[in-house]
Amino acid sequence: MAKKSQKKAIKANCISDCVGFSEEYSNKFSSYFLSKEAEKISQLLNDRTQSLKPNAGSYRQVNSWDQYGLIDVNRDGSEWRKYSIMDSVWLNLIAELRTFSVAIEKIKTTKETLEEGASKRSPMPSLEFCIYKALLEKNQTFLLVFSDGSAIPIPFEEYMLNIASGELKNHIRIDLNEILLRQFENNKNMKPVYEAFFIKQTRK
Repeated sequence: MAKKSQKKAIKANCISDCVGFSEEYSNKFSSYFLSKEAEKISQLLNDRTQSLKPNAGSYRQVNSWDQYGLIDVNRDGSEWRKYSIMDSVWLNLIAELRTFSVAIEKIKTTKETLEEGASKRSPMPSLEFCIYKALLEKNQTFLLVFSDGSAIPIPFEEYMLNIASGELKNHIRIDLNEILLRQFENNKNMKPVYEAFFIKQTRK
């Protein structure tokens, strides 16, 4: 059964608080943000150096999301906005949630929960850590979004532990690896690896 980690809710009775993480995962999460390696990875993921890709929404949609306060990327004078990898992932997540008719106000809550523990270096730390695991460790990762708009990124193994616990509430599940494959033009080398999990389970 997943062990609940200590985390501060953005608001009272946040549904995403039903999600627990193993002690091992919680320790890795904490260690990541204390490591020198993480500084370089955060810079790589959060530096705004690229223009908007078509799969992240049209310019009209992005301008609309900007007006609603869903994005924090400003133009430099009359030039086009520049985005980071994390910005692009977030834009894709907005677009995906809108296909499920998730209201703008609830997407704002999604944004707020993903910004929990934010720093100047890492605006969405929990999402960044899962993106790191997907890119460098080829972990399957998801974003779970609940009916109140609260959200939590989670790797496949932790997700399965939460299902087994019986405490997981109904949710929308978005495949973060699929979004990354769009971002990196369907690079097959980035597809997730499941073998380690299934081997571990069959040996029990």
